[in-house]
Parts: sequence; C-alpha cells; structure tokens
Amino acid sequence: MNIYFIGDYMDSFKKDAPVLVATGLFESLLKKNVPVKSLTYFREGYKYSRYQKLFGKQILNSVSIRFGIFPLLLYIIRNRPDVLYLLNMEFFYLPLLLLKFVLRFKIFYTTHGIVSYENRYFRSMPYFLAKKTSLIEHLNFMIADNIISLSEKTARLITYCYKINPAKIKIFSNGITPEEMMRGNATAFELSNIKIATVGSSTRKEKGADFLIKALSTSDYNVELNIFGERSDLFRSDRYNNVTVNLHP
Repeated sequence: MNIYFIGDYMDSFKKDAPVLVATGLFESLLKKNVPVKSLTYFREGYKYSRYQKLFGKQILNSVSIRFGIFPLLLYIIRNRPDVLYLLNMEFFYLPLLLLKFVLRFKIFYTTHGIVSYENRYFRSMPYFLAKKTSLIEHLNFMIADNIISLSEKTARLITYCYKINPAKIKIFSNGITPEEMMRGNATAFELSNIKIATVGSSTRKEKGADFLIKALSTSDYNVELNIFGERSDLFRSDRYNNVTVNLHP
C-alpha cells in the first residue's frame, strides 16, 4: 500500500496540530516499512516564483519532495497511490480531489477546526477569499473517505455544519500522545509558582487566550503563561496581578 502525505512540509520547525498528528503517523509508518512519501507544494507566494508553483520540483530528502502543481499531478498519476493523506486545508488540493474519481484512491483529511465557521464568527476576511476557502473546505469534507478530527467538539461541528455521517470521522489526540503527557515527575509540581505553555495565536479570539488569562488571574497562584504563536499586544502582564504573560513568535 502506497500512502502519500500531502500538505505542509513536515520537517519544518513550526507545526500546527494537524501536521503534528500527521508527522507522528508518518514516522510510525516509516518504522513499519510502509511505503510512504511526503509531498508538499511551493506554497509561499512571496518566496517562490510562478514558474516554480506550476512546474517546479525539489527533492527535500529520501521521502519528501516539493512540487509545482503539474509535476505533482504527473507524479501521482504515474505512481497511483492507494491513499492520499491531506494534512490540512490547502487550495492546491482541488485537482487532487477531482483526480480521486479517476484513480480511485482513498482520501484521509485532518482538521482541527471549521474554517468557514471561524471566518463567519471570529475573523474578518475578504469576501472572495472567504468564499474560496469555504468551497475548498466543503469539497475536502464531502470527498474525503475519512476525516481525522483532533477533538470531539470539532467532530460535532463538522457533523452539524456539513451533515456528514459521524462514522466517517475519526478522533485523534490533539497532537499530544498520552506518553508525552506523563513525562516528568508529577510529585515535583509546585503550585505556588506555576509555569504554563500553550500554542495558539493570541490575535484570534476563538483561540481563547484572553479567556485563559482572565481565568488564571482569579486563582491564588503566581502563574507564568507562555503563549507560542502569532503575537498580540493586547495582552500585557501588568494587567494581571498574579499572571505574567510571555509572548513567543
């Protein structure tokens, strides 16, 4: 069985939750000698030329390749994978979704939120970009054979918004395995001075950074909160007596 993971380059330093989950699956399959490849795209418009986006090809390592859209399609047609694993939501997926009906491969799609829902209630986005994003997301959900959700809440929203059979949705841990959660010595935890690290944009309301800070400020403990992600100047440590907020890019 040939499995192609398609989306963000998984060896990059910054990874969101779907890419973390996909990276874990990818490495596990490699250890079991399952034929897998990581295929990514020249996606950063400011970094890559139009020629690279259409016709480029770059060998990243023995199992990872970056393609322009036409070489990517030719590679998939020639090699006829059994499964395409879509790591997150990308516009270049559209021809791959259509190609599914010709080559009959299975599609797995990872999501940790509903973009159209977030755009409607939490973000301001240009009209045509919002419509294009919603269309791609809709096609991903409808055409995928299995949807990997990283929380039960997201799974319920997908079922509600897109009327998808719940049996089609599988729930994975949100980028953290039970083994990682149990690392360290629990008896050494010191309540008088708590250090917390969280990942998520502090500029996006739906990530809940303001709610978390306000909740922590009602406690009797001194808290050092480290937020990793897109930074916002709204959160300043001098606004809360017992909470020190450190913002990291």
